[in-house]
Amino acid sequence: MLAQLARGIDNRPLVTYRLPKSAGHEHTFSSDSRDREVLLNTLQHLGKKVALRLEKCELLGRTVCLKLRYENFTTITRQTRTRHPVGTADEINRISRDLFLSHWDSRRRIRLIGVSVSSLAEETSDTGLPLFPRPDPSDLVF
Repeated sequence: MLAQLARGIDNRPLVTYRLPKSAGHEHTFSSDSRDREVLLNTLQHLGKKVALRLEKCELLGRTVCLKLRYENFTTITRQTRTRHPVGTADEINRISRDLFLSHWDSRRRIRLIGVSVSSLAEETSDTGLPLFPRPDPSDLVF
């Protein structure tokens, strides 16, 4: 088999779908901001978008990541791993807000803010079996 593969002969079926490894959204501000309410509202909006993407793919994640890019283009990312898989906007927003409030330098303006969820797995029932069939790959838009 190795010799055939080396010659470019591979009769295995082509797999065109795989589960995403993460889901996230970012927002770049038109002007840098250090307005706490603007930043928190943007963070909340991003959390909702991430949750909708996870829901569409019927996935949950265990790692929530916050990305902050300051006015001088210094970028920091902070993440936390949860005990239980998360996927709702409330869960994602609570975790990303906590990360933001504990790591944001309020003296510096933010140029970009982002939220992502990784360590993804399919939603499962109590029996450990998938609640829903795998989504049709043509429905996935990232």
